[in-house]
Amino acid sequence: MNLGKTIQTCRKARGLKQYELAASAGLSESYLSLVEKNKREPSLSALEGIASALGVPLSALIFLAGEEEVNGDLSPQHVDEISQRIMSVMSNAS
Repeated sequence: MNLGKTIQTCRKARGLKQYELAASAGLSESYLSLVEKNKREPSLSALEGIASALGVPLSALIFLAGEEEVNGDLSPQHVDEISQRIMSVMSNAS
């Protein structure tokens, strides 16, 4: 699982600079940089903030991190499609 790379890929797919995502997620830019480089393991609350700032469900972010080897680089459309499908499944499960 490459969570840092997935966060970076999603951030770039959304057209966000690192400082913009960090500010939206309530994190410092230096901390986010370390997370993206896989030098820090983010807490659950940090991950929730990142996912929210990216507009991606946390479950989708974790899924994408686990599937990175299979998916390769993710396009913005791919991120949106997977996010919408996971949100749909979650809402139907309620």
